[in-house]
Amino acid sequence: MPRRNDIAKILIIGSTTILIALLLLRPAAAHGCSVFAKTVNAAPNFNVIVQDHGRPVAGIAITVTRIADESHTPLFTLKSDQDGEVVIRGLQPGMYAISNVGPIQTAGLLATIKSNGPVALPKPIAFDWPWYGIAKTHRLRGRLRAADPRAPIEEIDLNLTTVNSGSLIKAVHSGPDGQFDFGDVKPGLYVVQVRTKQPAAGSGWEINGPIAVQVAPDSATAGDHLDLPLGETSCGIWYAQCSQTAPISLSSRRIRLTDPNGAVVASAQYSMEDRSGNRVATGQSDRQGVVQLPRELKGTYKLSIYSAGFTPLEQPLQLVPFKPGAEDLDVVLKIGGTCSEAKLEKHATP
Repeated sequence: MPRRNDIAKILIIGSTTILIALLLLRPAAAHGCSVFAKTVNAAPNFNVIVQDHGRPVAGIAITVTRIADESHTPLFTLKSDQDGEVVIRGLQPGMYAISNVGPIQTAGLLATIKSNGPVALPKPIAFDWPWYGIAKTHRLRGRLRAADPRAPIEEIDLNLTTVNSGSLIKAVHSGPDGQFDFGDVKPGLYVVQVRTKQPAAGSGWEINGPIAVQVAPDSATAGDHLDLPLGETSCGIWYAQCSQTAPISLSSRRIRLTDPNGAVVASAQYSMEDRSGNRVATGQSDRQGVVQLPRELKGTYKLSIYSAGFTPLEQPLQLVPFKPGAEDLDVVLKIGGTCSEAKLEKHATP
């Protein structure tokens, strides 16, 4: 089975990855990845809209390549405008690969134009970029950390590059604390290339790859710095920018862990830290995906939960006096790159 570093060689037309379907088993965990180009029916004249989870992205270079052309030379390259749109005109019937240029590659689109089809499409076709969203920050500084506490990061090399050409702007180095600061960087969209030293992850499985970052000093939704958990799959790096949540007041000491489909998550690791960062409780979820916190704990703590393949959860808790039959804390652990969630939910106590 191919290793992650060989993925770029698999089924590539031009710069577009047409299909990757990999599953690689690692000790005690399965880290799988399936990537498919979205197939669409197009027309000689149509628009593409580049979007990040529904939000338009400007300035992304898009190529259009005819599949039948063995040279895989793009017919043309166009940049998305301020509304994220790319205007494509005058294509002949056939199949085309629509791809983006730059260090962050996506699955792209496979567009088919039929000779008896419409001349133009009434609506733009969505082109999703990047994989895991654009991390937003007022300043390009912060902390990067391994999502898997069993394989901590010892060192990180960070290269700040342009989005389309991948040209190097600045390089910094971080030690095991993961702290970095690129200093004064002009507002705009960038790519941060990450290369880590992570011996416990095993050879060839260190966290390496690109992160899309928007430096937006005036944004009301961006934070003053980045704090990103990083993970690795057979398709490469994942990251998640999760907003700080308000403390949850908990009078139960019971936590139920499930995945997005409702299946229980057993053997997940958890820890509780007090305000000084001291661990006051650790353990793992049982076969029913249940965590039982010590009843005697009271006060403000940070709950951290990790399970292989999921985005770690960090949730502040206000533990009030224990009350039998009180609402349990429901935690939904989501696949790496999507923020996990916690909320109170009433359950019948067995």
